[in-house]
Amino acid sequence: MRGRTFGLLAGAVFAVCLVANTDVLAVENAPAPDPGMVGITSTEENQGDQEAVRTRVAERKQNATTRLTAAEQRRTQARCKAAQAKVEPLRLKIDTFEAEKGRQYDGLANRLASLSTRLSGAADISQLSAQITELQSRVSSFKVATENYKLTLLDLALMDCTADPTGFRVTLESARKARQDLVQELQSTATFLNQTLKPNVQALQLKMKNGANDGA
Repeated sequence: MRGRTFGLLAGAVFAVCLVANTDVLAVENAPAPDPGMVGITSTEENQGDQEAVRTRVAERKQNATTRLTAAEQRRTQARCKAAQAKVEPLRLKIDTFEAEKGRQYDGLANRLASLSTRLSGAADISQLSAQITELQSRVSSFKVATENYKLTLLDLALMDCTADPTGFRVTLESARKARQDLVQELQSTATFLNQTLKPNVQALQLKMKNGANDGA
C-alpha cells in the first residue's frame, strides 16, 4: 500500500512538471499536421460557415475603434490573401495542440483525484482538494481561450478579405488578442502548477515518507 501511494505521489509530481511545460510559439513554428490525420475539415469544407463568419466580423467591426484610410485599405487588400494562406496551417496546429494539452490536463486531474482518494484518511488533503478544483477551473478557462483563438483564426481564413479589408484588420487584431489571452492562460496555469500544486504534492510525499519511517 505504501509503495503504491509513494508511486502515485512521485507520478503526480512528474505529471505536474510535464504539463506545466508549454510553449505556444514552438507549436506555431512546428510543421502543420495533415488535416485528414487530425480530423479537421479544410477551409473549402467550411464554406457553409460563411454567414456566421460575416456576422462575427460585423460584430467586431461595430465594437472596434479601428478605421482604415483608403491607402491602408488598399495595402490590406493587396496583402491579405497571402496572410490567409498562413492561417489555415496555424489553425490545424492549434487544434492539435488543444487536443494534446487537454489530454495532459485531464490526465493530471485524474491522477490527482486518484491520489486524493488514496490519501483520504491518511493525510490532510483539504488543500490538495481545493487545488484540484482550481486546476479544473483553469482547464476550463484554457479550453475557452483556445476556442476563442481558433474561432478568430477560422474567420480570418474564411472571410472575403479583399471585399472587407477593415473587417480583416479588425479580425486580425482580435486573433492577436486571443493568442495573447491564451498564452497568459497557459503561463498562469504553469505558474500555479510549479509554485503551488507541485510543492504541495511534494510536501505530502515527504510527510508520508516521514510517517512511514516513524512507523518502521
